[in-house]
Amino acid sequence: MARLIERDGMRLGEVQHEVLRSLFRHAGGRWTPYCQWIWGSTSKTDRILASLVKRGYVKKTGEHESHKPPHLRSGWGEYRITRRGIVELTHPKGEQTMRKELLRCGYSYNGEQP
Repeated sequence: MARLIERDGMRLGEVQHEVLRSLFRHAGGRWTPYCQWIWGSTSKTDRILASLVKRGYVKKTGEHESHKPPHLRSGWGEYRITRRGIVELTHPKGEQTMRKELLRCGYSYNGEQP
């Protein structure tokens, strides 16, 4: 049985947690099917990221192929880690780590802009 990670009443499966960490570490917290990493398969990665969207750790920013005609689009969107996702991963490491990573992923921190 998969290990569950619980914090602030929110439970994440071990795979969800690892996918969130991978998203955090790669490409400024963004994922599309054309990124350099997947979790098992593109569709499996998409399903796991969609489950993280429901929990507020990730947001789907829309179709990344909007420049293409509708009949040529794959239907995949782009996912981006949210402030909540970054805080979830960095909070135990301390305030400075959290600040640095929020700024790295394009979020402000106490009025400080990236």
